[in-house]
Amino acid sequence: MKRVLSVAALVLAGGVLSACGGGYTAPEDAPTDASVDEFCGVTDDIDTDASKDEVIDAFTSVGTPEDMTDEQRDSWMAYVEVLESIDEDADFSDASDALSESQEDTQAYIEYMVENCA
Repeated sequence: MKRVLSVAALVLAGGVLSACGGGYTAPEDAPTDASVDEFCGVTDDIDTDASKDEVIDAFTSVGTPEDMTDEQRDSWMAYVEVLESIDEDADFSDASDALSESQEDTQAYIEYMVENCA
């Protein structure tokens, strides 16, 4: 759970939300053959000065592991879509609210992260 929440913190770090060009792979087009280590390492590899697009690009360029179920991948895509929806004027509370509101949609992804990346 810590890794999942740390992404929201990264997205909201100082200056992170300034770039909103969408120059990344769409979540539905992201690879489906990442290793579990690559997938879990995404949050470790994101620089705290990264833009919103760079954070999303890190997720979508690595994609999801082959062993992830369709439900878990759909949940991961919902999580990325929440990150995409965070407004550039948002604060941590706003991001936290957005993630809480989407908890039902993102739960399978969060459970996968807890089980495989903790």
